[in-house]
Amino acid sequence: MLNAKTKEIESSGFSKIKEGDSVHFVVSKTNPGTGKEKNRYDAVRILMIPQEFTAQ
Repeated sequence: MLNAKTKEIESSGFSKIKEGDSVHFVVSKTNPGTGKEKNRYDAVRILMIPQEFTAQ
């Protein structure tokens, strides 16, 4: 999670996501699934930017 006051990245959980927040995912495209799963990728990194940061 990007801290809106200090602009530092902090550890956080999904429970901290609120409506209006931006969530960015980094995925590894080298290991896609097969069959029905071929369009699914594992998230390598997730960055959450709170709406308070974009409102400044």
